[in-house]
Amino acid sequence: DKTVLEDIESSSSGLPLSTIRSYIFQLLQALNALHSKKIIHRDIKPENLLVSSSGKLKLCDFGFARKLDEHRWVISQSNRLRINEVVPIPRGSFGSWV
Repeated sequence: DKTVLEDIESSSSGLPLSTIRSYIFQLLQALNALHSKKIIHRDIKPENLLVSSSGKLKLCDFGFARKLDEHRWVISQSNRLRINEVVPIPRGSFGSWV
């Protein structure tokens, strides 16, 4: 496995559009699975995305991940953050390109 950051850095001309689309699609699927379980990751970045030799993306490093309570508040030790005030993305806004 390698990280998406390593993949980006190893390609002098950038990643092919098909690879980028595949990574984004797989990341959205992972986030959908997490959010359906009321978990948010909170540290998504290229070095926290592993890629297998077959191109399968894996989200890792859940150290900052938090569970949402029934009111969509982040349950943390020091504060509470209202999620739908921070990420107001309407359903279907990603279009058909993914």
